[in-house]
Amino acid sequence: MNMKRLLACICCCIVLFSSVNVHAKDNESIDYEELLQRVSGTKKEFSWESFQALSDEELSRIDWRTFFYLSRCYYASHVYNYTQNTSLEGDGIGYIYGQANCPNFNIGAKHMAGVGCEIAAAYNGLKGIGRQVTCSSIIKHFEMNSYIMKAFIAGDMGSDPYAIGDFLSDYNDVRVKSPLQAT
Repeated sequence: MNMKRLLACICCCIVLFSSVNVHAKDNESIDYEELLQRVSGTKKEFSWESFQALSDEELSRIDWRTFFYLSRCYYASHVYNYTQNTSLEGDGIGYIYGQANCPNFNIGAKHMAGVGCEIAAAYNGLKGIGRQVTCSSIIKHFEMNSYIMKAFIAGDMGSDPYAIGDFLSDYNDVRVKSPLQAT
């Protein structure tokens, strides 16, 4: 097995394991949408101040998956980033061997060099199984679907590692037109 296929298989395994559902403390199931609605009053925005509104019982139920989910945000300037990122990509970039190899790609308000590992994994995984995708289109999809996270500015925490499973579901659910195509 050549090195590229081996790396693709490893990336696919990582993606598979990242989509496994982690259960909360005492095997209680958390309704993430309901918790987010209760904390912030909206479906896709969360603020750090909202943690103060949580009861001790609710705080004790928050695991990493919930924390990542609550940190997700929508990035309104995804079209600007897509245009900038596409101009950097040219005719393609091949596999991404470390996120620092794409330091000028914008992810939210940050650059890929510091926060792009989940996007690089999704890109390499799809490329490894023969899908023709661009990294800039994957970044746009993550920004449009609130898969990137924020503490202070959009993208400063990268993207939700569990969002790779959501992204692949989005990608595979569309048979005629991929959600990765530019709009």
